[in-house]
Amino acid sequence: MKMKLLFLLVFLLMLTISIPTPGAMLPQEKDADQEQKFKDNEITNWIIDSIKGTLLESKYFSIKYSEDRKIPYWVAYHISTGNLKGKVRRTNDFRPDPRLSKGSVAELSDYEKSGYAKGHHVTPEAFKYDKDAMSKTFLLSTISPQNYKLNRNLWSALDKEIIYKAAKMGDAWVLSGNLFLDSGDNLTEPFEYIGSNLIAVPTHFFKVILFLHEKSRFSMEAYLIPNQRKISMKPKDHLIKVDQLEKITKYNFFPVLDIEIQNRLKSIEPYKRQK
Repeated sequence: MKMKLLFLLVFLLMLTISIPTPGAMLPQEKDADQEQKFKDNEITNWIIDSIKGTLLESKYFSIKYSEDRKIPYWVAYHISTGNLKGKVRRTNDFRPDPRLSKGSVAELSDYEKSGYAKGHHVTPEAFKYDKDAMSKTFLLSTISPQNYKLNRNLWSALDKEIIYKAAKMGDAWVLSGNLFLDSGDNLTEPFEYIGSNLIAVPTHFFKVILFLHEKSRFSMEAYLIPNQRKISMKPKDHLIKVDQLEKITKYNFFPVLDIEIQNRLKSIEPYKRQK
């Protein structure tokens, strides 16, 4: 009898830990047009607590943009299984964002012979379901200068990994952004620029992803990646605790989740697979 009672208590405790309260649950609809059903500022508020920058919204993703640095602070978007079933090809139509005035946005000429690639913060492969969505991932307001080797290897591999996991689990909310850090991982000002419009070159990039599993269970991953050539090109080597990344960035990620769920997810040591 005592053993049965102990098992029941453990089971109830597991339910309490794994299932968020109704007020903290993210939207769970699985249909392909989920992004059209929720206002982008609502999606943004689910993902990050941040007041910096100019907010540029669309029905596909949201951008917090720095008009001084001419790159985004961060970009937030949602991936659902339905959205990954499209067959739209990459448009590669890089262009300035028409919502921004001249002088506060990068031009294609700024990247020419700069030594840096145009690094996507919104992976085009997540928007194959719609040609307009695909095209908007090539707006320069979502782009930042990125080391070529990093862009073609680690960054590409990480985006593919996120899409794979989202397809397997069903939903993912992605936050991708730029940082300027000194040798002690303290926030600092940009010290390198490219182009006549002085596009700031980030020292680091970050990604935070919230995955929604079956039965309303969540998992969270965070990455901090130096904008360098001579680093490990394996995404797993750049995993970081979410609460540690929050201390570095001064951001609060996924603030509307129940505080107990936040504390649990953000304090988990990242799982680094065996080489």
